[in-house]
Amino acid sequence: MPLLPLADAKAIKLELLEQVVREPQKSAGSTQFQTLAETPKEILPLAVGISRSATSGGYAIAIRVQTGSEPARRAGERLRQKAEDAGADVDLAEMEDAMVPAPGAQLAPGHSLLTSRATVLRPGLSIGHASGGIGSLGCFVEKAGEPALVSCSHVLAESGYIDRVAWIHHPGGKPDVNILGGNTRIARLNRDFIEFSTVQSNTVDAALAMLFDPDQVNYENRIVPGLSSPHDGKMLSGVLPFAEIEPRLGARVGKVGRTTGYTEGTLRSVLEFVRVANAKIPGQILRFENAVEVLWDNDQTPFTRAGDSGAAVFLCEDLRVLGLHFASPGKRSFACSFEEVLAVFNASWVA
Repeated sequence: MPLLPLADAKAIKLELLEQVVREPQKSAGSTQFQTLAETPKEILPLAVGISRSATSGGYAIAIRVQTGSEPARRAGERLRQKAEDAGADVDLAEMEDAMVPAPGAQLAPGHSLLTSRATVLRPGLSIGHASGGIGSLGCFVEKAGEPALVSCSHVLAESGYIDRVAWIHHPGGKPDVNILGGNTRIARLNRDFIEFSTVQSNTVDAALAMLFDPDQVNYENRIVPGLSSPHDGKMLSGVLPFAEIEPRLGARVGKVGRTTGYTEGTLRSVLEFVRVANAKIPGQILRFENAVEVLWDNDQTPFTRAGDSGAAVFLCEDLRVLGLHFASPGKRSFACSFEEVLAVFNASWVA
């Protein structure tokens, strides 16, 4: 097929999303939903988005069958045919639903340099709170001129079910440290966290915690030395705007996470209607839009594992952060837009 421009791929994607939504809410005089957040709960178990063509070098339509059921497979094939009829290459794959928190996060052994107590706080370190899970420190930002750290809501705030001020600790709890106390406190969580919605689509899984006694806490947006990566000791350079993610599909990305340390993957697609099971409420399914998909290199080198949630995902070429890792269904990992995280919390990048 000829090279498909990004604008044409986006137009085809929107047409396919109309097929995914069984009964789209309609504004007066409109035959299309106005935003993804307005879509009703009852939609097909399919994710649709933009990918890179493996043959033409242009753009392609990404379709993910999310339940493995035969009706979902048939629906995915119908979407594939519609996309091809419209002149698009199709990147079609099956994937299971993701789950947050990931099963086994509090049992997974972590990287020794990231789970041991550090004197300088850096991306990827083990963090958590006493009544929640364990995950990864993403990076540092500023809110109202004060330093703060960011990670996932399901790591720091029990997916929004926490209702009080909470101390954030490093290391983040068992199995990394047996007792959480005054000597492990690094930050304080107030109300800066996302509460998941089942009524509307979710865009981010994130929480922000203000550094505890910042005059006494050393911190850097520096990649941890000793991880045998090409970026050891370098600084994360800034934020990649969400609008620039799709033009860079196919690029190499990296992350530093509490469990797997430094890993790389391929920026594969940006998807709408990604299904995520909420482990806090059995049977509850969340939908995420603008989910950035990273494809693993192979089974032996996974991009993320349980305990890596909250890790900052960055471009290998210039170390700009594009997202926070929040879920991993099978041989792929998902991140939410870091630009959106900053906007939600009215925060800014720390150089």
